[in-house]
Amino acid sequence: MQRADAERLFQMACAAFPRGGVALFDGGVRLMCREDAECGVPPARFDMRKEASVFSRGGRLYYLVQLPLPPSFQIFLCLRAEDYSSAAVPVRMLDVLASEARRCGGESAPDDARAARPGENRLLDSLLYTDTLEMKVYTFLLAEEYGKDLGIPRAVCVVNGGAEELREAARVASRFREADAQDICGLTGEGRLVICRCLGETRRSVKSRLDGYLRALSERISARCGFAPEIFVGTYAAQPEEYRLSLEAALIAGEWARAEGKRGGIYYASEYILEYTFQKTEPSQLRHFLAPYAERLRGEPELLATAEALIECDMNVILTAEKLFVHRNTVTMRVSRLRELLGVDPLHRDTDKFLLMLICAYYRRYC
Repeated sequence: MQRADAERLFQMACAAFPRGGVALFDGGVRLMCREDAECGVPPARFDMRKEASVFSRGGRLYYLVQLPLPPSFQIFLCLRAEDYSSAAVPVRMLDVLASEARRCGGESAPDDARAARPGENRLLDSLLYTDTLEMKVYTFLLAEEYGKDLGIPRAVCVVNGGAEELREAARVASRFREADAQDICGLTGEGRLVICRCLGETRRSVKSRLDGYLRALSERISARCGFAPEIFVGTYAAQPEEYRLSLEAALIAGEWARAEGKRGGIYYASEYILEYTFQKTEPSQLRHFLAPYAERLRGEPELLATAEALIECDMNVILTAEKLFVHRNTVTMRVSRLRELLGVDPLHRDTDKFLLMLICAYYRRYC
């Protein structure tokens, strides 16, 4: 990194970490420093390693983060541990800021790195790890740079394959004719091909909204790249902090599909996360969270039947009415009653749909 880029990174770090000490060194010589009244001045270490350590002072915990900037620069942070969920958070933030400082200074990545990570990869790296207010602000700035509206609901889709296969698949996905201008597509720092697919009409479920697009994309990747991709699809995400949850849900779908011996195809979190939750959660915890809801349904057999039919029909009111042999207005009224009784809106929110699935499954198993 050039000196101008290192100094730019120092200024960016001061803005991104308002509560903490920041120091920039060149070969052990302090170039720039911002002292914090509580955290003090970060001490210099002369080993060129990226690491985060924890220390205690005055009964409080602090993180000391160091990032080498070859050939000779180092930047250090001294931060309050209470401000971050883990020491890994400021390390990731500092990595992203360093990449941005290099880019602003015109220092480009090697050709093979650009080929390996096309599209909005910096935005993806930031979006999928939005753990703090500072990171959220930075994510919005990146989104504005790329012309992406983070108020638009999306679902995180993970395409699985080998490293070389995914490089070519990323190019195919970013140029796919059915891609939306608001899709966010690229290879993340973890080597995953991630597509944050714009959902548009939120009254439909993630699966009904994306299935046609993903099947067409899978066929295109198979034809152009010579392999049949596995695609894992997460949950609805409308806020930056929800994208990580959507990614984790997609990975759970992949884990569960593999446990069942399945290979190839498209797997939705909504199809697997229910069984996963019941297997991984203690019965006492399930009882604590779900029993109150189940009790409210105990005297409402019609509502329970309607809820289960809605789940089976993927929240389609017309299909639910046909299944129950009632008028669709009757289903609509029962959905309103479910909203009043349970506080859920499963037709419009995937999280509420999942909660309703949990409630019905708990009722059938334990009530």
